[in-house]
Amino acid sequence: MKNRFKLLLCKLGCCHQYGIFSLNHTRSLSLIFYGSDEFSLLSLKSLVAHRDEKDLITKLEVVTKPRTLIDKFSKEISLRHHHWPYRLRSSEFDLGIVVSFGELIDKDSIQSCEHGMINVHPSLLPRWRGSTPIPRAIMAGDEETGVTIVTIKPEKFDIGDVLMKASFPLSEHIKTKELVNKLGNLGANLLIECIENLQHHLQNAQPQGKKGSCYAKKLKVEDAFVDWRLLSAIEVDRKFRALDGILPLFTKWINSESLRLYEMINFQESSSLNWSRAELLINGQIVNQPGLCMYNKRLGALCIKCSDQNWVAFKTLGLKNHRRMSALDFNNGFLSKAKNRKLVILPHFNNKNNCS
Repeated sequence: MKNRFKLLLCKLGCCHQYGIFSLNHTRSLSLIFYGSDEFSLLSLKSLVAHRDEKDLITKLEVVTKPRTLIDKFSKEISLRHHHWPYRLRSSEFDLGIVVSFGELIDKDSIQSCEHGMINVHPSLLPRWRGSTPIPRAIMAGDEETGVTIVTIKPEKFDIGDVLMKASFPLSEHIKTKELVNKLGNLGANLLIECIENLQHHLQNAQPQGKKGSCYAKKLKVEDAFVDWRLLSAIEVDRKFRALDGILPLFTKWINSESLRLYEMINFQESSSLNWSRAELLINGQIVNQPGLCMYNKRLGALCIKCSDQNWVAFKTLGLKNHRRMSALDFNNGFLSKAKNRKLVILPHFNNKNNCS
């Protein structure tokens, strides 16, 4: 009889890609939420909506840091919240939910929750463990990324057992800010599915394994440096899309002064131009010189040759002690007066991620 009822559920579209929903749904839960940023805010908003509309959540409180988006939102809706560091009392909550929090939670707090704690992580673990999985996935040219829900273990980040996964294809145009929103919504929906059938997912959790593991190191200023000898045009494009709104790309001008690069023209759009003809018209010859730069009037952009002899183009630039300027102003004030139009190339920074 039970198997016949499961078959009926499948025919009605009630099967989940990770297993059939339990006939005995998870009882109402008391939750403690840890978060800080835009990605975590989408999960918290989803939990608040379900607390207000359904019987899934009986209690919801927040742990965050002062002046974060989560802190601001909690105050706006009068949601009870605690500032980090905060230790939980025994049996105070049924489940802890951690989303883009960035701090290790103590073992006693984890164990104080009846079902422990779970983490919503914006990558397909074990790929891109660490604090910056979204920009690292774009920078690496991954074809897909996604969201993974794992159990929280003390003393280490992102190593817990996998409860659920959902993948998301990466387009050639997507930037980090957009991907944060896409994965944030995906993670918020996945989280609700997970806690609606929590016992099933906890009982069927699987170890991550080590194959394909990568660590997404915290972003540093050096990550934004462009060494034209090493990077192809598509790699510069990925770097720009990954860091846009976080860190401006920079290179070195002829006096070794940092030259910041803004408003990159999409490589897929600019690559269709006849760059050899443009280089002949502007520079009088074609040379194999990564770092060579020229002003393209048609694009209204500073164009720079990459290691693969393709070009990338930027519409605005910045130099120390100068206001941010258009490529035309940079050309008139600096490039046209330079004897050498090749950007200074320094020894590159080693920013490789360890992947296996």
